[in-house]
Amino acid sequence: MPVSTLPVSFLSIEASGSTSTVRLRPDRLALLCHRMVRAVSTSLGTPPDDPHVRSAIADVVQCFIAAGGRAEDAAHDAERVVRALAVELSHAGLLTVDVHRLFRAVHPVVVSALGQVVDDTLRGDAMLALRRAAQRYLHLVCTTMTVELRRESARRAHRHAHWRAEVGGTDEPLPHVAHLDHSGRVGRIRVLVAVRDELPVQLRADPRFVARSSAYELLVPEEVAPETLEPALTGQVVVGPLTPWADLGDSLQLVWRATRLLSDGLAADDRLLVPCTEMLGHLLVAGNPLLTGLLVSKHLAVFDGVRALRRNDLALTLLRWLETAVPTNQLARDMGLPPQTLHSRLAKLREMFGAKLEDPPTRLELIVALRSVLPTWDVAV
Repeated sequence: MPVSTLPVSFLSIEASGSTSTVRLRPDRLALLCHRMVRAVSTSLGTPPDDPHVRSAIADVVQCFIAAGGRAEDAAHDAERVVRALAVELSHAGLLTVDVHRLFRAVHPVVVSALGQVVDDTLRGDAMLALRRAAQRYLHLVCTTMTVELRRESARRAHRHAHWRAEVGGTDEPLPHVAHLDHSGRVGRIRVLVAVRDELPVQLRADPRFVARSSAYELLVPEEVAPETLEPALTGQVVVGPLTPWADLGDSLQLVWRATRLLSDGLAADDRLLVPCTEMLGHLLVAGNPLLTGLLVSKHLAVFDGVRALRRNDLALTLLRWLETAVPTNQLARDMGLPPQTLHSRLAKLREMFGAKLEDPPTRLELIVALRSVLPTWDVAV
């Protein structure tokens, strides 16, 4: 059984009571990784140059080498990489049954290439031990991937159920048949949701789109540009980003939240077709009142007791300073203030907040809290 590793490109293999030290050939290792990527791509239908697959396979191979060929140790070290790859591939539609096909595709590639990766000194029982360890390692990697796929499926089902409860929709299953692009691959999808009025019947009946049970929702395939739908619209809509079909529930939830912000007057946009990606600031600030309320309580309690006009001036100055990160004199000009006035306000803010102003996560939380509360303080942000 493999028992230890020497620096970089050497591996010590123990078999039949003796230890064999072998040199790994870097060029052959690179070729092995290339063949594994090709086997995975062919098996799963992913692009052969997928950077996630290529990087993950290189890491998985390196973990086996770094662990001295000990399958269990290598699998433990590779667990984070394998789980991340499983989540990434699940978004492209990978199922647990596909993992077994994946193992069958990669296993013969690895076994046949091992003899080329090591030099000619490794033969007999030592070579057999290395092949068994590699086979065991592949089995453990595929087991980890299967477990993570099941977990991700459960997480997605939970998110979908939560979204349904939030938007008040029916318990409609996600589409089982995804649109295919011109090359026959599964395409991505955009969500279209009407803000106030139901979508026109002719749009919902268009065979290019996927109609939903809700007359306010429509799924638009990747090959259709959203702006081409504007002539058929009779009311304002929000269009979501391109997402894999597996992330449809998350996208619907996000777009529905954006439409509620517009319909409730918490965000304003005069366009007929509003990209959800241009409402990210509003979604972050107003999308979760409980979260923003906690941030306000956490960071802005220092303004308690400060008279309203002074509080508003200080808060707006702090927001502008955090967001722009420009020199003080330029900020004073931008705000229409005398430089000495701005310097005085910043000195007071440093006295109030101290080292928090130098902490990047706190600065971000302050921006969210200030953007949330300033409109209620009658300050034009």
